[in-house]
Amino acid sequence: MRTSETKILKDFKGQLAQPVFGISSNREHPLHYMKIGNSPQNLLVFIHGAPGSLDAFLSYMKEEALSNRATLITLDREGYGFSGYGKAEPSIGKQAKGVKELIMDHGNYDRIFLVGHSYGGPIACKLAMDFPDLPIERLILLAPALDPAHEKVFWFNKPMDWKPFRWVLPGSFKVANLEKIHHRSELELMTNQWRSLRVPIMVIHGKKDSLVPFKNVAFLKEVYQGDWLEVISLENENHFIPWTQYDLVKEILMKYLPNP
Repeated sequence: MRTSETKILKDFKGQLAQPVFGISSNREHPLHYMKIGNSPQNLLVFIHGAPGSLDAFLSYMKEEALSNRATLITLDREGYGFSGYGKAEPSIGKQAKGVKELIMDHGNYDRIFLVGHSYGGPIACKLAMDFPDLPIERLILLAPALDPAHEKVFWFNKPMDWKPFRWVLPGSFKVANLEKIHHRSELELMTNQWRSLRVPIMVIHGKKDSLVPFKNVAFLKEVYQGDWLEVISLENENHFIPWTQYDLVKEILMKYLPNP
């Protein structure tokens, strides 16, 4: 579940804006990323779910309408893609810190927008919670897995982490499985931070999401005490909103990103 830089560059052939790849400077949490656009004011960061990689958001990176308004970054989360593939970091807090350090590598922006899908949702929220001095303008959460009460560990998750089974699993699935095992306890660690979160949040969630139940929306409405929360509920949508609702997500991003 990763695409080589060479393959991505071929996909961008003919595009006016060309991607740049790199590794974040932090040695403890080095993250492989792709960057496009040169806005000094606005930064838009995409955080993928589990499993996944930076290529989950390639279609958005190709949108010149977006890259004309912001610098765009999509990244391989720890253990995925080319960010220490197969080596999991189950701590949401440490993952959020790694993304924060990647952001700081690229200078000071006036406005930062975070897009998090599924497991990327709580990472975006944790980043805003732990680093309130960052100029985070808005969180755009796509089917975010936020409610610890609805994060169930299935009977097969723990056996899949045993050595006899681990070695046969692809690296990305090993990482996703370990994240799943720790997800509920990691979300519980965030419980007392919700009351201090004041960043505006936009949530898009499908009512037929069988992977991350729609009840996560009710949880967010209960715990989030900020001044601004907008929810778009989709009656017949599943979990794969970044792709099935591409036009809607793009429209929302264009709505919030300031004109150059």
